[in-house]
Amino acid sequence: MIIRRLTLHNFGVYAGQNEFLFSGKKPVVLIGGLNGRGKTTFLNAILLSLFGENSIAYKESKYHTYGRYLQSFVNSSDRTYFTYVEIEFLMDYFSTDKYIVHREWDGSKQRTSEIISVYKNGEKDSFLTDNWDMYIENILPSALSSFFFFDGEQIANLAVDETNEQIKDSIKSLLGINVIDTVQKDLGRVERNVSKTLGAKLNQAEADRLLNAVNTAKSALTEQDKKIELAKKELQDTAQKLEEAELKYRSLGGEAYEKEADNRARKEKLQAEVKQYDQNLLNIASGVLPMALVPELIDAIDLQSRREATSEINKIAAQQVSQYAEKYGTDESVEKFVRYIQSQAAKDQVKTIYGLTPSSKLGVHQLNSSLLEQSVLEAKKAIRDRNSKLKKLSETENYLSLDLDGKKLGKISALKKSLGVRKSELEASLITMDAERRNLHGIEIKALSEYNSFIENELNTISTSADSERILKYTNLLNKVFDQYKVKLQENKLSVLADTITKCYKKLANKKNLIDKIAIDPQTLDFSYYDKNKNIVSNSSLSAGEKQMMVLCILWGLAICSKKKLPVIIDTPLGRMDSDNRKSLIKKYFPNASDQTIILSTDTEINREYYEMMKSSIGDEYTLIYDDSTNSTSIRKGYLFENEG
Repeated sequence: MIIRRLTLHNFGVYAGQNEFLFSGKKPVVLIGGLNGRGKTTFLNAILLSLFGENSIAYKESKYHTYGRYLQSFVNSSDRTYFTYVEIEFLMDYFSTDKYIVHREWDGSKQRTSEIISVYKNGEKDSFLTDNWDMYIENILPSALSSFFFFDGEQIANLAVDETNEQIKDSIKSLLGINVIDTVQKDLGRVERNVSKTLGAKLNQAEADRLLNAVNTAKSALTEQDKKIELAKKELQDTAQKLEEAELKYRSLGGEAYEKEADNRARKEKLQAEVKQYDQNLLNIASGVLPMALVPELIDAIDLQSRREATSEINKIAAQQVSQYAEKYGTDESVEKFVRYIQSQAAKDQVKTIYGLTPSSKLGVHQLNSSLLEQSVLEAKKAIRDRNSKLKKLSETENYLSLDLDGKKLGKISALKKSLGVRKSELEASLITMDAERRNLHGIEIKALSEYNSFIENELNTISTSADSERILKYTNLLNKVFDQYKVKLQENKLSVLADTITKCYKKLANKKNLIDKIAIDPQTLDFSYYDKNKNIVSNSSLSAGEKQMMVLCILWGLAICSKKKLPVIIDTPLGRMDSDNRKSLIKKYFPNASDQTIILSTDTEINREYYEMMKSSIGDEYTLIYDDSTNSTSIRKGYLFENEG
């Protein structure tokens, strides 16, 4: 199960609409808040939305009726007295089916009762709505929920409880012993009520048919679970092999190997482009570009040629004026004007140095004003482009110079391809298998419901023809058989549980030499701890923090052995643990406890140091903000320290 959303409307300290969205891909969800801000309320909301009246939080509360328990969560700040909790989840990361469980109630009524609605893929499912208690018990029996949803106070209480009765009850739930206890209680009631039983012959043929349908459905579901487990194991192995193959492929230069042909073609193209740039630069250099080396000389020539041109024009103008004056006739004023023109022309006369033709003068002027600058810019651009191509050519030649084992890389490439195809096939197959499993589960629930209804109806009409002594004899015999069976069941399964708890302890404990083995007595379910020399380690020799660590390891082991893929939700988890134990939990437990681990913490438990240590494992984070003026809590994205400033 992967929780995707939890919505709280006027629930406890959460006034109005509050929505937690969990969309991160990393395993840890961190929710921070000071004491009294709504962390325990969050945990209670999860339990209530999933289990309703079967919630362990309700069963362990002070309320004698479920209605009063619901009433205790009504937040009346908006005066509507309308409250609801809604949880949205997937069965696992491979599932495409989305489930929503919505529970609402009106706190203004004298007798409070809830209305439950269950939606599958956005549509209300009448069957699930009517049978949700039975459905969720198959996914997550409420008796096992304490393995996955617990708080620091619970751990602390269990740690100081020398008898560990709650843990023993949890073990019984895991092994199914509580079911046997229930059956034995039912047998006791049969013994007491046998004389009151009404008589009628049981329709054995119909009972057998219905029971056969139940057994067939159970077998089909068990077989499907085996197929899914095998497929998931193969998918995990295939994904790991694919990751290893990709890593090896990259380390041997696989990417360069894939691009070798492209790189050779690219090299040829770049070489041709560089050659073309070389030719372009030669063309530019054979033009006016060399004159850019003597810009002052070009400027001087241009200036001098323009002066010479002006002087020549003035000289010609003076001669022309003199000729026109002669034709005009003798006149003193005219002669005076002509002499003035001639004197000015003589005064402006410059020495001819270059004697350029008009076309040459124009060429020099154009060269100095624009052509030379344009040639320089073209040359600079060509050099820049050529250098860029040379850099790319060098990079390409570096790839081509790698000593690649083409044969080996070809094999690894083929292996990658086949593993990738197999991985995709398995992922698609698991989606189909999960859908088929949900269908088979529905068939099982329906068959079991029909069988139980039939038996109940038949028992209501059964006659008193049964022999009371025979019933008493066999109920007594069955009780003895069940007693023996419980012991054998505990002997067979407790060693596996004890070994699992030992492994969990060795992963987390800092004093690994203190306890080397954990054992569980099959008769009493008492725990015993042994060091490497097989000497008993007394529980009293453990510190308060070490006891809490041991309890946490026991709960972790129980969760693993239950084989349930469910979220782990921990409220204020670090308790009295020292810094070493806290770091061990942060580094080793939280990221590995489940596919989704939701931690509800204060700033003194997950402080800045611990937050930085676990940040790489955090997918989503929220802070609970309490408003003293309204006595209510709202939520904000980001952990406590992320919201500073």
